[in-house]
Amino acid sequence: MYSLQEVVEAFGDQLPEHIINSLSAPPPEHLSALISQIDCHLIETQRLVVLQTDDYRRPSSSTLAISRKAQTLKAIVAKELAAYAAISQSLDRSFPRRVLQQGQIEPASGLTSALTELDNLRYGLTEAGILDPEAEDALPPIEQTNSAIAAVLSVYVEDTRKKLDVLASLREKILLFKELIDGRFFPKYVVVDKDVGFIVNRSPTFDVPLEKLSSGEQHQLVLFFELLFELKKNSLILIDEPELSLHVAWQKQFISDLKRIIELNEFDVLLATHSPQLIGEWEDLVVEIGNVDCQ
Repeated sequence: MYSLQEVVEAFGDQLPEHIINSLSAPPPEHLSALISQIDCHLIETQRLVVLQTDDYRRPSSSTLAISRKAQTLKAIVAKELAAYAAISQSLDRSFPRRVLQQGQIEPASGLTSALTELDNLRYGLTEAGILDPEAEDALPPIEQTNSAIAAVLSVYVEDTRKKLDVLASLREKILLFKELIDGRFFPKYVVVDKDVGFIVNRSPTFDVPLEKLSSGEQHQLVLFFELLFELKKNSLILIDEPELSLHVAWQKQFISDLKRIIELNEFDVLLATHSPQLIGEWEDLVVEIGNVDCQ
């Protein structure tokens, strides 16, 4: 015996559309307006495998989510580098004109600190796996540079800042991603590579196949990746049982690390958990559902 709700849940994809429509009333207009303004994203308990379905919504094949995430990061880096190349082309095209129009020249001391800052930005982008390492080209001491060269360098500094700013947000996300994962995977660590997305190494010469990572490692990597790279700003994120397969030490650390991700990406989170270790010191954020005492 089935209730009407159970019929719809079990056989809804086989029922004629007009019957489905007759069984469900549209939400009130004010509720529809509210829903349309919220980007809501559910991270389910089953997050290690991505299922593909056939025309009848039956599972036809599957892919490891961690492999899919690596390909996603590869696409994200490629997109950001394309934007970087576009603004570089635009600035390079107008570079000679802007040098000739240069007015007041930045003092030599200012140029020195600005060039040092750019070197640090490039190093951070290289460390994040976004830019390839480059051979260092030695510059003459700025105090010995004449005014014409100083004018060129001044425009160069401003242009380079604009170019690197395009990659700044992605750099912050990647460096936080690496920090969070490397702290858990030690002695293994994540290497971001723009050609493959990311890999996990145990040493500079030994890669760990992604499918060989433990379920806890895959859960943590997939979850943090989604939160950092696949969500829109100001979204509402629903996470079901984030503690799945996680070591107790990782559970205790989860909320504090989640707060760091939220500060960077600016979204709201609702967690459903059974883990007192995960809640830990954050009891002020907890809303109990139902009676947890068993009589």
